[in-house]
Amino acid sequence: MTAPDRALLLVGSPKGLKRGSSARLGRLLFDHLDKKGIETDAFHIHEALRSRDPASLQRAASGADLVVLATPLYVDSLPAPVIWATEQLTADALPENSRARPRRFAALVNCGFPEPSQNATCVGICQQFARSGGFEWAGALTFGAAGAPTRRVRGAIALAAEALAVGEIIPEEASLPRPVMSPWLYRLANFAWRFQARRQGTKENLRARPYA
Repeated sequence: MTAPDRALLLVGSPKGLKRGSSARLGRLLFDHLDKKGIETDAFHIHEALRSRDPASLQRAASGADLVVLATPLYVDSLPAPVIWATEQLTADALPENSRARPRRFAALVNCGFPEPSQNATCVGICQQFARSGGFEWAGALTFGAAGAPTRRVRGAIALAAEALAVGEIIPEEASLPRPVMSPWLYRLANFAWRFQARRQGTKENLRARPYA
């Protein structure tokens, strides 16, 4: 076990470093790492892609011995800009035994569905990337209901931070196999879709099944 000196947060949401569930969850984790004396930084993947400067990602990641990806789930997978980022980091990969110290990779994946299990395929993709990118896999946290900031979510992040700060893998007890709130309650509270559909004049199409 090797405690990290520097950690980099990769935010995979288009909403940036200050807005959205991915950034919020990542900041909660990195606040804990900050308090443990670990140097931290954050990088917005979408901004790097828009700036057409792929080398900026490699520069940001080059000095980090812990990289944490905070990303939303898009159709059972990573968003396209995040896939681009993993390709950039994989192209820059060096064999693990050629590095002065190991680099470790962890993931925080959130989705709009109530069940965290929806993120399983995406976590598998992240784990495969870690192997291909010359990283040691440090585990993952998955959140349903877009990572609603409940006491259970904050507790899970605190447990994950404790492990990552000393070079360990995120423990199983940090995972949230059950929804953070009742699915029916989440669906009731998530009225934004109906509001937007009504505004666009498409409310009657919400239950459409064009491929059935």
